[in-house]
Amino acid sequence: MRARPHGFAYVPASCAAGQSCRLLVALHGCAQGYARVGTAFVDRANLGATNYPIKGGAQVEAIMNMVRRLGG
Repeated sequence: MRARPHGFAYVPASCAAGQSCRLLVALHGCAQGYARVGTAFVDRANLGATNYPIKGGAQVEAIMNMVRRLGG
């Protein structure tokens, strides 16, 4: 697996001003990387509009372990 140089972080103004906020990690599909779709995934995914279910799969657990190390 190769590291990719692109990533996005959206920080709402209220969070930047110090309000406590939660972290959402979103994974795009294989054909939705920056090289193919630019910012379309970020702009159109409506990530804050849906309450995504939490599952105990290996990939999700690995990501949650990374988030926990960041203090999330």
